[in-house]
Amino acid sequence: MSRFGLLYYLPDAARARLTEAIDAAGLGYAFDGPPIPCEVTRGPQAAQPAGLVVADKGSAPDHMVRLDPDAQTWRPIPGSDAMVGVYTDAPPTPELLARADLLPGHPVELADGQTYIAPVARGLAMDDEAGPTGWTLALPQTVGLDPAGAWTAGDVVPRYRALWAAACHWWDAKHQALDAGPDDDQPDAATVAFTFDFASLLDAALTVLAANYRVGRPEVALLGLFDDASAVRLLDAAIDWPTVQAWLKKKAVSACWSTANGPPGS
Repeated sequence: MSRFGLLYYLPDAARARLTEAIDAAGLGYAFDGPPIPCEVTRGPQAAQPAGLVVADKGSAPDHMVRLDPDAQTWRPIPGSDAMVGVYTDAPPTPELLARADLLPGHPVELADGQTYIAPVARGLAMDDEAGPTGWTLALPQTVGLDPAGAWTAGDVVPRYRALWAAACHWWDAKHQALDAGPDDDQPDAATVAFTFDFASLLDAALTVLAANYRVGRPEVALLGLFDDASAVRLLDAAIDWPTVQAWLKKKAVSACWSTANGPPGS
């Protein structure tokens, strides 16, 4: 069966004021393309008023943007009368949730078993022998002029500043765990996670995911995307930690070969 993207129910909304209704529900993040509206005479729950069911243009064909409570699962959006829903037997793939302009990053499996691209914000410069040699700002930056009129790179563009802050915070936590932990090259993920409280860990992970996908808290909860391990994996990807892990693995294999009579089979 084909899969379909997320649906939103907006009570008392009209086509003529669709953008206002989306903004009033705090759902601007959920739409990259034009919203597809469908007028409904009631909400997902029988007592709810008429309004609109809406989906992002790229997430479902027009004829699937409709209310079908028997085939759909709906959840309230906290702080709003709106609801978010999915086709129960055809939940969205990452491709259906992806933003039009994905930032490059690492593949990360989330708690739903699907693989998402977590953007790298704080990249690592690597030397094949020495390992990490420094870090790079991997996000788009503003451009300015210095006093002499030469071009200069400025701050992270506003759209990604929260992502940059989350990555820097996580890097600091990782670094502190390395300093405080056992004398090896990798801190225990749980040690790092404990430097964040539960809510801030998940909020930071959501900031990473939402840079590339049209999701917020309600969508993550509905789709079951997070557990504590997947949140850590998202944040690790944002600081390019998989690059370090790949280097450590290569280093370990190289060390193993150097203590034997060359590579296996030699």
